[in-house]
Amino acid sequence: MHRIGITGSIGMGKSTVAGLFAKAGVPVWDADQAVADLYRADGAGTRALRDILPQTLFAPSGIQRDALRRAVTGDRNLLSVVENIIHPLVREHRRTFLDQFRSLGTEIVVLEVPLLFESGIENEVDTVIVVTAPAAVQQARVLRERNLSRKEFQSLLERQMPDHEKRRKADHVVFSVDLNETEQQVCRILSTLRRRNVCGN
Repeated sequence: MHRIGITGSIGMGKSTVAGLFAKAGVPVWDADQAVADLYRADGAGTRALRDILPQTLFAPSGIQRDALRRAVTGDRNLLSVVENIIHPLVREHRRTFLDQFRSLGTEIVVLEVPLLFESGIENEVDTVIVVTAPAAVQQARVLRERNLSRKEFQSLLERQMPDHEKRRKADHVVFSVDLNETEQQVCRILSTLRRRNVCGN
């Protein structure tokens, strides 16, 4: 089973690229969705953090992720505590996904992981794709689509490896500005991995 790791800084278009692989029939594991599942009302992460986090961060639906993000932005000790609890649960979630599709004889799977390099997960995949876009496009996307202030945006960037370093480490770099061109880039990568043209042209 060939494991593709998709990564890139916030707002670069990782989910769009992962979605194009899913559209082509490739199973996708999404690290952000895994965390969202853990933070649901009945999620393992919510249960593990119930006695550690302030009760104001909890809602009937589970942990309020926006409130948690703001709480850890200025408190590195709290961030470390949360990460030490959540990261092993995310690893188990990912392992379950891989075991499931390995047992099915699946040819290719995708792991969409924002902090692929920062967390060492590049050592667990066979091919690394870095998704990138111009800095102005990135910032505009983040401020338009996410409930983040400029300060929070900069704080997230500071915790991530710079885009130019990620691109240097990549097996493939996908530019996510024009959707049609992005889709063609994904098709070319899949054609290479499957050793046949999957682009329909």
